[in-house]
Amino acid sequence: MSVKTKIKDEILEQFRTISHEASGQQIAAKLGVSRNAVWKAIGELRDEGFLIEGTSGRGYKLCGEKYMSESLMRKYLKRELPITLLKSTASTSDLAKAAAEDGAPEGSVFIAETQLSGRGRTGKSFYSPPGTGIYMSMVLRPSMPATEALKITTCAAVAVSEAIEEVTGKRASIKWVNDLFYNNLKICGILTEASFNMENGGLNYAVLGIGINVLAPKDGFGELSHIAGALMPYSENAGEIRSRLAAAICDTFLKKYTQMNSTELFEGYRRRLFVFGKKVSVINGANIRSATVLGIEKDYKLIVRYENGEVESLSSGEISIIPE
Repeated sequence: MSVKTKIKDEILEQFRTISHEASGQQIAAKLGVSRNAVWKAIGELRDEGFLIEGTSGRGYKLCGEKYMSESLMRKYLKRELPITLLKSTASTSDLAKAAAEDGAPEGSVFIAETQLSGRGRTGKSFYSPPGTGIYMSMVLRPSMPATEALKITTCAAVAVSEAIEEVTGKRASIKWVNDLFYNNLKICGILTEASFNMENGGLNYAVLGIGINVLAPKDGFGELSHIAGALMPYSENAGEIRSRLAAAICDTFLKKYTQMNSTELFEGYRRRLFVFGKKVSVINGANIRSATVLGIEKDYKLIVRYENGEVESLSSGEISIIPE
C-alpha cells in the first residue's frame, strides 16, 4: 500500500468514526502528516466519489459515499478475501476467468462500478450502468462433478436473496434458475461459467457472476423498463449500502457453498421460487414450448407439463413467465 493510499484510508476511517467536522490541522496532527498532504488526499477522495463537505472555520465532514470501496467491504466482511475493485471493466467474469487460469485462490472477488460488456445467459448482454449496481464475479474451485454445477447457481440465488433481506429488509423471489425478482421486476441475474476437466468429469474451476440492480439508474432503464427493476430509487449516496451488500453476499454465499447438498439450502430455494403453477415458455435455443410449472426436484430440476400432457424435468434451458 502506498503512503498516499494509506493517508486516504486513515482519513476515511477518521471521518467514519466521528459525526462532527474535523479541521485539516486536527486530521494532520492525528495522522502525523502535513496539512497539505491532508488537503491533497481529500481532493483525491472527492474525485473518487466521496462526498466530503468543507466549511471555513469548522473543517471537513464525510456526508456520503457515491462509489463502493474496498475499505468499506472489508469493514463488513467476516473473512479475509482477495478483492479487486475497479471503476470500469469489460466483464468481471472475464477478469475472474483469467485470474483462475493463473491460479487465483478460491474466493477471489472482482467487482466493478460498471461493465462495458457484461453478459447473462445464452450470450445476452447484462445492462451495467455506473454507480448503481453490484457487478461481481468470484473464483471457485469446487470438488464436484460437472453435472452438478447447477447447484452453484441455485446456492448463489439463495445467498443473494438472504443478503438482500439482511441488508435492505426487502424480500427477493427466485425465477428458476438464475434470476431474482422484486416487485415483479428482475433485479438480479446470476451466471456460473465453468472450466471442465475432461479426464475426471469434474471442474478445474468455476466463475460465479452476479449482477444486481441496487439503485434505479438516474435516467431509468429505458427500453428495459418493462422487465428491469431495482431495490431502491436513485441516490448519489449509496456507496456504503452497496459495499455492505457486496460483503454480505460474499459471506453468505461462501457459508452456503460448503452446504450445497443440504436440505436446508434446497428448502430455502424452493420457498423463494414464485413460478409454481405459472404458465411459462420453456426456451431451449430456438425451441420454445408452452408449459405449466408443477414443482421442483431435489436436484433443482424444474418439473413442467407441456400443453400435450407431456411432463419433463428441466436441468437446463430457460423459462419466461407468460402474462395472465
